[in-house]
Amino acid sequence: MQIELAVSDISRVEADVLVLPVAEGGLAKQRSFATLDQVLGGAVGRLAAAQDFQGKAEQTLELVTLGRLKARAWCWWGSVTAEGWARVS
Repeated sequence: MQIELAVSDISRVEADVLVLPVAEGGLAKQRSFATLDQVLGGAVGRLAAAQDFQGKAEQTLELVTLGRLKARAWCWWGSVTAEGWARVS
């Protein structure tokens, strides 16, 4: 297994699975979420709503890209609240 940390255009990252932390609430305002949602025509937002994904701690949202992006699958991982995220970023 290879784990890599990088800062780049996430829609162009090649990976088997791209795991991205998100803060609870305001998903559409978070870059990793909003970028992919835009690329996939709102599909990520609809998936999140259908699964009641809010980015709460330990909550995950998984999406297989079916070849539409370089990463085969994406996983958003609820890690901290927006306030906590602001403290660590």
